[in-house]
Amino acid sequence: MKPLYLIYALVAAAVVSGCNGRIFIDEPESAEHIQVCIDGDGGEATVEIPMSELERIVLDTMSGQTRFVSYYNEAGEIISSHSPASEVSAIVYDSDFHQLVIKRRGNKLDIHSVCNTADQTITRTIRLIYSYGYRYVNVDIGSGEPLELVDVACPEEITDVSTSRKMVSRITVHNDAPLPTTTEEMPFLNEMPSLYIESSPANKWIDGEELAIPVPLYAGGEWRLSDAGKLRPGHTYHIGGPDRFTKVEISIPAQSHVTITTDVIYSTATTSGSLLFLNRILDRPIIAEYTVTSTYPISYETRIDEVP
Repeated sequence: MKPLYLIYALVAAAVVSGCNGRIFIDEPESAEHIQVCIDGDGGEATVEIPMSELERIVLDTMSGQTRFVSYYNEAGEIISSHSPASEVSAIVYDSDFHQLVIKRRGNKLDIHSVCNTADQTITRTIRLIYSYGYRYVNVDIGSGEPLELVDVACPEEITDVSTSRKMVSRITVHNDAPLPTTTEEMPFLNEMPSLYIESSPANKWIDGEELAIPVPLYAGGEWRLSDAGKLRPGHTYHIGGPDRFTKVEISIPAQSHVTITTDVIYSTATTSGSLLFLNRILDRPIIAEYTVTSTYPISYETRIDEVP
C-alpha cells in the first residue's frame, strides 16, 4: 500500500505546484521590451502586443514635448492621454521636426515615421500599462531629410549701441624720490572684442548652423554692418581689435603714495534677424530668430588717486 500512497502524494504535489506556478506566469508570454528600428522618412513597423489586462497605451515624452502628442479614438476625435487602451485608436507625435503615427489594430500596433529632420537616430518609447506592470516598445527612428534653410532675414541697421566701463588694472605706487617718475600700462593687453550670435530660447536647435549674415563690426571709430564670413550661433568670436600692446605712460608725482586705476571703455552694438527653414516632407515653414551682440574696447582712461 505504501507505493500507492506515494503515487497519490506525488500527484497531489504536482497539482499544487502547477497552481502555484500560475500565480507567476499569469502575464502573457512575451518580451517586456520590444525593440524595432525604422527609417526616419516613411519607415514602418508592426508589432503584436498582449491585450489581456491591458489598461492604457502611452507614448512617453519629456515634459516639454507633451504638447506635440495627441490621442485619438476610432471616430478621429481627440481624447485624453489617460483614456483606456480600448478607446485609443491612434497616437500622433507632431512637431515641426518630427512626425510619428501609431495606430492600433486589435492586438497590433502599426508604427509609421513620417519624417525625422534630426541628424541622428531618435528613440520613442511606447509604454503598455497592464494591471500587473509595464511593457515597452522602443522605436529607433533613423535620420531623414534635414530642414532646408531657404531664406535669411538679415538686419538692415544696428538697433542699439551702448557703452560700458571695465576696470582692468589697479596698482599702488610709492615715489619717495624728490623728482616725478613714470610707469607704463598696457590697458588692452587682455581686452579683446567679442561677437556672439545668440538664438532665442525656443530656437536653440539652430546653434551650430553656419550662417553668412551681416554683423556689427567696429572700424574707423564707428559701427558698421559687415560680412565676417560664416558664423555659428552659440559661439563667441574675436574679430579685429586694438593693438593689445598699446602702452600708456603715467607720471607719478614726487614724494607721493598713489593708486593708479586703468579702465577700458567698451562699446556694444546689437542687432537681430531671423532664419526661414522648410520641412519639405511636411511642407511646413519654420522661423528661428537670433540676436547678434558685438563688443569692442574703444578707449581707456587712467586716474591717479593719492593714498592717505
